[in-house]
Amino acid sequence: MPVVFLLNVEVTFSFKPPLSNPTISELIRDNTIGSNSGNMIFQASVMRALMKKNTQIDFINTRNEGFRDYEIDRLKDQYDYFVIPLANAFRTGFLTELTNLRRMVERLDLPCIVTGVGCQAKLNGKFSTRPEVDEQAKLFVSSVLEHSATIGIRGEYTAKYLKNLGFSEGRHFEIIGCPSMFMFGEDLPSPQQHDLTPRSRINFNRKLALPAAVHHLLERLLQPFEDYWFVPQNYYDFKLLYAGKPLDKINADKDAGTYPLTKDDPICRAGRIRGFLNIPSWIRFIKKGDFTFGTRIHGNIISVLSGVPTYIFAPDMRVLELAEYHNIPHRTVREAYDVRDLFGLYDETDFSSVIRGHRERFAHYVDFLNKNGLPHIWDGSEQYKDSQTPYDIAVRRTRFHAPVRPYITHNRLRRKLINRAYGQAQKERKEIIQARKKMDADL
Repeated sequence: MPVVFLLNVEVTFSFKPPLSNPTISELIRDNTIGSNSGNMIFQASVMRALMKKNTQIDFINTRNEGFRDYEIDRLKDQYDYFVIPLANAFRTGFLTELTNLRRMVERLDLPCIVTGVGCQAKLNGKFSTRPEVDEQAKLFVSSVLEHSATIGIRGEYTAKYLKNLGFSEGRHFEIIGCPSMFMFGEDLPSPQQHDLTPRSRINFNRKLALPAAVHHLLERLLQPFEDYWFVPQNYYDFKLLYAGKPLDKINADKDAGTYPLTKDDPICRAGRIRGFLNIPSWIRFIKKGDFTFGTRIHGNIISVLSGVPTYIFAPDMRVLELAEYHNIPHRTVREAYDVRDLFGLYDETDFSSVIRGHRERFAHYVDFLNKNGLPHIWDGSEQYKDSQTPYDIAVRRTRFHAPVRPYITHNRLRRKLINRAYGQAQKERKEIIQARKKMDADL
């Protein structure tokens, strides 16, 4: 029986696997989304790909485990593969985690496969890394290559970065895009394009860390529509959404247009904001929309997987390289200032472009998995009735939690219960922090 363990090193405390169905209290206590709910989709897609009938898949968080000798020995004894789905890991803010992960890989006598990794770069093409990041990135890639045939990277800009470090495409790495785009295999749903009118339902996403001019631009484009829904993704957004906790002063002082900063902001009072704790409820919600636009890569990929026409305004190379590779309709935020309104943009965009070349990209992804010897649901060894994979069956049997609604829209009794639950979650969070500090001191 193949036994696989996947990691999530993007988290602060304890990552929850895609089928664990965490509550909002668990999210607040443990930061189960790794500070960004978009992380859920590429983790879920890798799990679905590797989850065969007799495959055991476990997750670990290398922030909290995996470094002691006895833990390394246990992992080597109990597992057959170490699968590493990453996002933009070649960046300054991820240096410590990347270093620790590299040290862990060096000690594991197991196949270690990176199923997607990228770098952080500005739209001007300049990589925002320091020499120490470059050094650790080179060491990390070299270490992984001692345990795998090749590594999978997100796009052309990451390829350029690795070439600058001395690695070669085809020999050391392959561009595979983001595994989340292959969530459902070789077929993508055709975008259902209808006439866009002021009465159309719009899905909207963005992050707080954008220039003020970009916030104001996106809001101008959204203005003609009344039926719009904002989907935030950051951890602090969930604290505001669930418990009405305002953003900290550093974030609150930013000129972010109407981005919700307190529970009394208009979009919160109007109730037109939702936070998602799991992928199935997120997809169900987005499917109700007529059009999705914004700056979040995985917020928009969810829309592509839902069959909704989708347009990305890329704020950096991290987003741009994935939009380019997967043919998702897009332009940079710099180019977005030429957009007069969404009606014209919608009419002139061929949203079916995302389908063209998808089967070839998927075949390349499968070839990458095969080269690295990973058993997966498309390797031909198992047949699934009505394409219902073991992951799909598990999802169908799970009653996932509903989206999180704005705190201010609940009645007084409900808010009182939320306050109590939030206080308990914060108390337990502090205890976890103290325990983690003690553990770090013992390492």
